[in-house]
Amino acid sequence: MHKSRSLPKRLSLNLLSPKASSPDKAQSTKERLRLIPPAATEGNQLSPESPSAEDDVSAVIHDILATLTRLIHRLDGIKQSKLRSIKLGGELRGLLGKAEDEFGAHQDSFHKHAHVDGLQIQLQNFLASLHGLEPVIDSIQKTKFLVNTFVKRNVEFAFQEINSYYNSIFTELSLAVAHASGSAAEAAILASMKSTIEPQSSEEKSNAEMLFQTGQQYFFGHGRAQNYHQAFIYYKQAAEEGNIESMVCLAQFYRDGKVVEIDTEAAIEWSTRAAVLGSVEGMYALGELLMRKAKLQPQGIRQQETFALAMVRLTQAGEQGHREAQYSAGYLYQVGALGQVDLTLAKEWYLKASNQHHHKAQEALGCMCYEGIAMPLDKAQAAHYFQLATQGDLSLSDAWYYLGLIYSKGEEVPVDKIRAKRCFQKAAQLQHNAAQIELATMLLASENTQPDSNSTAEALKWLLQVDPPTPTAQYLLGTLFESNEFLHIPTAIKYYTLAAREGHGEAAHRAAKLYYSGYKSCDVLRNKRLAFEMFHIAASVLKDKDDMNALGLMYEDGEGCMIDLEMAAQCFREAADRNSVHGHFNLACLLRSGRGVAKDIAAAKKHFEKAMELGHTQAQQYLQTTM
Repeated sequence: MHKSRSLPKRLSLNLLSPKASSPDKAQSTKERLRLIPPAATEGNQLSPESPSAEDDVSAVIHDILATLTRLIHRLDGIKQSKLRSIKLGGELRGLLGKAEDEFGAHQDSFHKHAHVDGLQIQLQNFLASLHGLEPVIDSIQKTKFLVNTFVKRNVEFAFQEINSYYNSIFTELSLAVAHASGSAAEAAILASMKSTIEPQSSEEKSNAEMLFQTGQQYFFGHGRAQNYHQAFIYYKQAAEEGNIESMVCLAQFYRDGKVVEIDTEAAIEWSTRAAVLGSVEGMYALGELLMRKAKLQPQGIRQQETFALAMVRLTQAGEQGHREAQYSAGYLYQVGALGQVDLTLAKEWYLKASNQHHHKAQEALGCMCYEGIAMPLDKAQAAHYFQLATQGDLSLSDAWYYLGLIYSKGEEVPVDKIRAKRCFQKAAQLQHNAAQIELATMLLASENTQPDSNSTAEALKWLLQVDPPTPTAQYLLGTLFESNEFLHIPTAIKYYTLAAREGHGEAAHRAAKLYYSGYKSCDVLRNKRLAFEMFHIAASVLKDKDDMNALGLMYEDGEGCMIDLEMAAQCFREAADRNSVHGHFNLACLLRSGRGVAKDIAAAKKHFEKAMELGHTQAQQYLQTTM
């Protein structure tokens, strides 16, 4: 817990620089602790942006990291049994390690906002508290056997002091980022709390704890009838008396609109109070709230600043083992919320969360392995992560879908169609579009036998559920309504056309033939204009020689379009290049007569000869008459 009275105690230890504590320097505490010189006078023209001020800031940040590294090295040199015999000895080593990692990860932010007075003061206080640990470690190292009580008390005091200033620097950093990003709510809350938070007496703590426990009973219905309204009342009373857990609960009430109206700013206020007092759950809750807020902001610098503020809180909670915060931090890095995608950091945070059995993190790692993103391409390892994820959370549709793909295709695992179908069914039930399509495709596949009526009916059910409709789903619906099971050509054409206009080549090919020929038994009339449109799409997408030849014929005869012999020749040439017998023959006819292309008898003969080789029955007759 952050203690606001630690600052006077720190100042009384005379651990600041000699100049700062010198009696002949009658300066205020704020002036003595500034890392950047005060406002310029006639004889002093320095400003916060002056090079010397920036050097001072950089020196302190560098000194903090160097001191942390040195202290950790010294503590690691002490026998673990001796360190464990001291109250908070092991925790002190863990605190320094966490501080080194977290401070190093955010040092750019400290540099960016170090001109802020409050942050300057807390940075130097934190550095002073670290320097104060040096003689304590000396005492531990000099003691050969049991560490005396005096040294143990110093260790306990050092832990509390370092932890207090460590929390303070991140509070000040959050305040600075909040001011810079325009997050007025959190800035105001943090600023007011800096001057209002006082340590609770044991009597106050006891009363607040009783209020909180009563709120818990009402919330969960333990020993009392469940009543969310009464729970809210007791949580609020306990929170106002300083109970951290109640602050977090109250923030959730405001966030979700339970009993009260949704009030995001109130939720931010209470989660901020809890976070400042050292609540890991409060840090996470605040990070999530700021993520929500950032997503609602227009893209730009302010949104990135809000995401950065969220990241500060999430990494704080994540470093203290909060697995949801670890996952959220990974997600922000993966989507590039801070302005740049960082898949390496995303993977690291996902791994931390996965090691604590966070199933969405396991799903995310599975996707990375499957695609070979930030991790080696390894479908077997991907399957392992997906299995872990689905064993713990049945609602992870991506994990079920990718497991289905792996087993259906036998990707680094034995092919298992039955298991694949089961996985696709799980994902399809969770409204996973791609899984619904894969399942329908599997049901319609006929390796040994034609699909029965039950299979086609089930396939139809899944395809109609795809929302929004995809070109593949619409194409498959077209094939179903063209089949004998559900024969209805007008409906088939409708779905083929919808899919074709979304760029599905096979759908365009089927629609073009139906529009061109019509379907007398179903009163489907010919429509050359739509046939031309569909052949054009099919030829462009599939590059199929028959579609190109058909398109050429329509250009040549003006069916569904204006006559365009040059385009006809181009289509025939492309078809011929793909070894189309009709493409060679039709191109030869244009070359022989010089229609749409320059007349070229020699080229015409070559194409007639090629058409003959490919089996065109009339090509020899045309060749003989070509002079």
